[in-house]
Amino acid sequence: MTASSSSSYYFQHSTTPWIEKLRFALRQAYFERGKVSPLWLLLSQSRFDVAPQLICKAMEAPQRLFYDWRYGYAERVQALCDHYSFVMSQMPEGVARTLLVLQSCVVFEQEGKSGSAYQLRLGVDHQMEKEGALTLELLCQGQSVTRCTWHFARLPSSQWVIRIGGLQSTNIDTQQQIKQATRDFHGIQPRILMLQAVRAVAQALGVQRIEAVGGAWHVYSSRRYKKPISSDYNQLWTFLGMEALPDGHFATNTHIPIKDLQDCPSHKRSEYRRRNDGLLSLQDQVAKALK
Repeated sequence: MTASSSSSYYFQHSTTPWIEKLRFALRQAYFERGKVSPLWLLLSQSRFDVAPQLICKAMEAPQRLFYDWRYGYAERVQALCDHYSFVMSQMPEGVARTLLVLQSCVVFEQEGKSGSAYQLRLGVDHQMEKEGALTLELLCQGQSVTRCTWHFARLPSSQWVIRIGGLQSTNIDTQQQIKQATRDFHGIQPRILMLQAVRAVAQALGVQRIEAVGGAWHVYSSRRYKKPISSDYNQLWTFLGMEALPDGHFATNTHIPIKDLQDCPSHKRSEYRRRNDGLLSLQDQVAKALK
């Protein structure tokens, strides 16, 4: 397989305008210097069916910024190779096959206090591709409320971690929707619920650690993509109980906190019991979905 194979595939399968295809080919030639991209080899020679659109988007991704704007091209390629290697080798085969053909998996369903139907869906969202390679999305009555985007990363010690690159509300009427979702989940804010959901995913897949991008290194804090970010990520990760790391990122464990009802005021125990039940149901449903 030659270095030009990925560009030929891209020209054939990408839905971008021809000028963008040409730019891709020129950038690929510059970055790869005649070598064959390991990301292209991994995806094109996979034993799984991989959607052509996913291959094209994955090949585009290292030419842009990904997760931490300080990453160079080789680091971005390696990050994506590690992620897709995990998906293909560590995730249940049925889930991996679903994700690689750009379909989503429902990992959690619950009826809210108001009777509204909530779902958590795991899938690939190319709108969020600079922040991660998988997105967990909370929906209410089919409408998106919050999205959390991440990728699987391998540390030098060979330990796997989840690295969160984005956590944000998506609904136009954001504040009202957040308030309603918080009531529906018995006082659990959507952003807190999303972290617990990522912890449940990590537990189900044997991942022991979760990291999150620091605000200064977020891709949209770079000069290349400088634009307003709706969240103060440092403040958000601190609020969620994450520990600041020396490199400017944040980290936490995968433990889902369950409140001891004996520590709660008697008049609030029923509400905390429902919260605990919801978190345990989340943990159980995610574990079954990723079994």
